[in-house]
Amino acid sequence: MIACDIHDYIEITCLYRIRVALTLKNGQVLDGIGTTTKTESMPSELNNPGLMRELLCFVLTHTPSGTMGRDESVEVDLMDILSMEALEENRHFSRIEF
Repeated sequence: MIACDIHDYIEITCLYRIRVALTLKNGQVLDGIGTTTKTESMPSELNNPGLMRELLCFVLTHTPSGTMGRDESVEVDLMDILSMEALEENRHFSRIEF
């Protein structure tokens, strides 16, 4: 579970369509725009019946290989995010550490 104030920044990036770079705990960096969040059950292979996870629906503006995305969407587990950096000026945040 992430802190409520951190979750607010996720919602802000979706609401205002702020382009961000997400750095994941595995070292991968995703460049794109959050569109919404959703909650779903944990995969059954994780042996956590009844537990939920929260996902950020994210449209890539650049793919991990560096090419422009063509509305390629991914779902990012919020627990996998290490940091989020705004790639455009906004009055809400510049960088958030999770």
